Amino acid sequence: MLARASMGKKRPYGRVSGGDSLFFLCGFNPRVKAMAAVKSVASAEMEKDVASDIKKRYGKILAPAAQREILNKRYVILIELEKARPIVPFLLSEEVHGSPGDWVVVENIDEAIS
Repeated sequence: MLARASMGKKRPYGRVSGGDSLFFLCGFNPRVKAMAAVKSVASAEMEKDVASDIKKRYGKILAPAAQREILNKRYVILIELEKARPIVPFLLSEEVHGSPGDWVVVENIDEAIS
């Protein structure tokens, strides 16, 4: 499970859905080394009842640090992954990897390969 919380609607909030593929880098290196399928997505604007529901439903699988981060932010997205696996590494193109932020959204991964 990936958790992303922020004060504004930052990527990937509203941009990822069940059935999408996520590709993972190691730090700021543009080499993609793993991928996973998105099983489900839950996103919400945080309120007290939402925070307690998240803790109740996902508390056993979310790390304590992630739970604390979520409580102090306005928007949260929880992404359940499946079929995570290493892949033959490939490089992202400079124009894609040079994008600000830690999430890059592309419609077609083939267009993002260097």
